[in-house]
Amino acid sequence: MNMPFEYEYTNAYNAAANPSTMHAYNTGLARMFRRYLTQKAISTIIIDGQPETWENNYLMYGLFLWGHLAVIEVSRYGVIPQWCTLAGFNVYRQPTQALIANPVFRRSYRLHIGDECEIIKLSPDYGGIYDLISYYADLMAITTETMGVNILNSKLSYVFAAKNKSSAESFKKLFDKVASGEPAAVIDKDLMMDDGSVSWQY
Repeated sequence: MNMPFEYEYTNAYNAAANPSTMHAYNTGLARMFRRYLTQKAISTIIIDGQPETWENNYLMYGLFLWGHLAVIEVSRYGVIPQWCTLAGFNVYRQPTQALIANPVFRRSYRLHIGDECEIIKLSPDYGGIYDLISYYADLMAITTETMGVNILNSKLSYVFAAKNKSSAESFKKLFDKVASGEPAAVIDKDLMMDDGSVSWQY
């Protein structure tokens, strides 16, 4: 592929190139891990000098998930960050406009970056890390399900073939010893089959 690309094309290309062979979408377990990884990522950064009037959750979730925010001045609210869509491109293939539509505002905004607003971005391509979060959340969900199935399957049950009530009681005591974790359990040869094989199976 020939460079340069516009930022929209770069984002679309990177999204398609990310590993996508396994997905656990729309499961509560995957959503739980996406939430956990998002909060884990956000907790690693503290923005120094952030205005006290800015809602921290809005700012951090916007940066990490959306990837960028526009800083604008609104008469009613002052200078605030807003989620936005980027548009246009300059000679360096960088966005030139921020499109803002907040239902609280009485109108939408189409602002020129550098003149009417500024952009805060998490990475050079203006993208967030939600693709990475989703990928690893899916793997964690699949791994957790696999662990649960394996733990369940590792709980083997024993079937004993007892010749009489006495041998049945002996087998119960034998199982108690094994289940309690004793490293060795001794049995009487009378508890074995006539051909010398054991009279129990998994």
